[in-house]
Amino acid sequence: GGLGSCVFILIMDVRLGLISLAACGLTVLINIKFAEPLRKIGGKIQRSESALLSRLSDLVAGFRVIKLYDTDGFIINKYEETNRKTAGLRIKRIARVGTIDSISHLLNFINTFVIITIGAVMAAKGYTDFGTVFAILTVQGNVSSMLLNFGSAWGMMQESVAASELIHEVLNTDKEERKPAIAPEDDTSDHYIAFENVSFSYDDSGPVLDGLNLSVKEGTVAALVGPSGGGKSTVIKLLPEFYPIGKGKIYFAGRNIDSYSADELRNMISYVPQDAYLFDASVKENIGYGKTNASDEEIIDAAKAANAHDFIMELSDGYDTLVGERGESLSGGQRQRIAIARAFLKNAPVLLLDEATSALDNENEAIVQQSIESLMKNRTVIVVAHRLSTIENADIIYVIEHGRVVQLGTHEDLKQQDGVYAELVKLSNAFK
Repeated sequence: GGLGSCVFILIMDVRLGLISLAACGLTVLINIKFAEPLRKIGGKIQRSESALLSRLSDLVAGFRVIKLYDTDGFIINKYEETNRKTAGLRIKRIARVGTIDSISHLLNFINTFVIITIGAVMAAKGYTDFGTVFAILTVQGNVSSMLLNFGSAWGMMQESVAASELIHEVLNTDKEERKPAIAPEDDTSDHYIAFENVSFSYDDSGPVLDGLNLSVKEGTVAALVGPSGGGKSTVIKLLPEFYPIGKGKIYFAGRNIDSYSADELRNMISYVPQDAYLFDASVKENIGYGKTNASDEEIIDAAKAANAHDFIMELSDGYDTLVGERGESLSGGQRQRIAIARAFLKNAPVLLLDEATSALDNENEAIVQQSIESLMKNRTVIVVAHRLSTIENADIIYVIEHGRVVQLGTHEDLKQQDGVYAELVKLSNAFK
């Protein structure tokens, strides 16, 4: 191969051999220098193709919404824009690879020319002979082939490194570690859940919660209301430790949550989001995720409690019906009732509701609301809502704005006060 040819060249004439190898080394260094940007381009291509796939998924999965709202032109433009960006990056990559190949061939030509020139001068002065020079040139072909392959291989390696860096971003994500606090501080109040001066931000764009204080007594319902982006849903996400808090303390069942393991904490919490996520599995499996090894009877009882049993029995295969990717074969109200059945099956003492009926029409909302009210009985509940009907009967209402509690009290108390809540009540009444 190429390495054997290098040794043979040195044996035939060490001086010409060293000159040839020095030129080869220069070729290698230039190849490395020009191939380095391929790693950055490769990373951009990987991210751009991911965005392109996401746009395509939106086009396919959301075609009903697209047609209904006549936004096909806008969505397709978004897809084409991302496609153009991806194509531009790929052209840039091909241009860079082409440049590396061209440089490799040019340097190979220069290398051959240098050996011929120097070899001819040395032969004319008697330091070597023309036969040796031509023999070195012949063997040089193997070395050149090796260098050309090295240039291509190095470029491909840079792209592979870019892809592996994206994989490592996922693999190197810190594993959740819950270590008991050295000295867990007990909350001596009669509150089951308490946030004390809690601050939190998702990134460097500013705090989402800014010294927030709230508390919930056991077996009561606390409603969180306020403008969009004020931090309501973030409270729901911090309690099960989906994110670590920045500053402050959170107490749960009389203990600092740092003294719980993540499993301990989450086993005591059920969560029903705005749009329930269903797995591409059967109805029975989707409800069964609420409790490991639940019996069929327990699953059916949970479905009945969530007002889901009747519609499930009308499906093609009953509880064995596959719901499709993200539960696409079911309506929004049906998906929510399966999520509520899952929460019934888990039977956790704390229930978190994140605008669980806001995405439903009036008919489905009434059915799901009835299921939720049944689920809320004998539990400690924190509910995020923007519909007044959901929160009027809460034991305590927290009005959250700019990451802080700006008002608290019952519905009757707050509607008498000037402020955000009274404005919400007026706005709600205006649409009745």
